[in-house]
Order: sequence, then C-alpha cells, then structure tokens
Amino acid sequence: MVWVEEREAQPENQQLDMKPIKKVYEEMMSNLLEKRNEYLENLYEEQEEIQNMVIDSPKLSKRERIKITNQIHKSKMLGGNLKVDSISKGLHELGNILDVCGFSLDMVNGDMVMGPEGNSLLVFRRKTDNPYIEGQEIENSRISFTWENLEPLEDGVETKKRYEILAYLT
Repeated sequence: MVWVEEREAQPENQQLDMKPIKKVYEEMMSNLLEKRNEYLENLYEEQEEIQNMVIDSPKLSKRERIKITNQIHKSKMLGGNLKVDSISKGLHELGNILDVCGFSLDMVNGDMVMGPEGNSLLVFRRKTDNPYIEGQEIENSRISFTWENLEPLEDGVETKKRYEILAYLT
C-alpha cells in the first residue's frame, strides 16, 4: 500500500516540479545565449588583433608570398622574356607589382645596379597610409634582381643596351 501511495503521489510531484524545470531550462538557455554572444564578440576581437598583427608583422606570410610570386611570374619583363634598354624599367615594374600587393620597394642605389650584368638582393617593406612613416621591413624574404646586357661590349664599354631581367623572391 505504501508503494501505491507513492505512485499516486508521483504525478502531483511531477506537476509541481515542471515549473522549476521550465524556469531552469529558460535560465540555462539565456545563459547559453549570453555565453555564445560573448564568445562571438571575443572571436571577432581576436580576428581583428590577428589581422593587425599581420599588417605589422615583419614576416611575409605564405599567402603574401604566393601573391607576390604570381604577380612577378605574370610579368614578361621580370621573367626575362621582354628585353629592355634600361635596368630602371625593370625596377619600375617590380615597384608596381609590389605596390599592387601592398608593399613598397626600398631605395635602390645606383651602385647596386651598375654594370653590364649583376645581381642584387633588394629589400622591401609593407606599405603604410602615412607617407611620413615607413612600413615594417620584411625580414624573412628579399627580392633577387638579376640583369644581363645581351649586347656585346665594344672596347669594354656598353654602347648598346638590351637587358634581360629576372626577379624572384628568396
């Protein structure tokens, strides 16, 4: 008989317990949504921080490296297929490519690119919006810039100029 009384009492207890369960469920869902929103806000802030770190990073990322390399390979001049009469035209082309990719070429002194042939490792850096502040220099890569005058020298002097230029990231 005791068992029957407990069994009969159980439906009443369930009805009484349903309101607190519903309240617990609503509170739990509310807390869950708050936590989710906090997580998403933190995630968004972390992504902004990561993006800002990449902008100021002295390292060239894999994505940036691929982008610059692809742009250089598209250039006939920097691939050696287009012959030019001046090394400066190749430097200009390289500067334009870096500009499109968000970088700038550091100053190239005349003595770095003198002679009928040669190779120079060029430094480049990230661009900035402020013209008075230099961007971060890229530390893990340089641009190998190689040139050769295909015209023969006359008495050791370059009289005719027809340069073949090759450039690639190191």
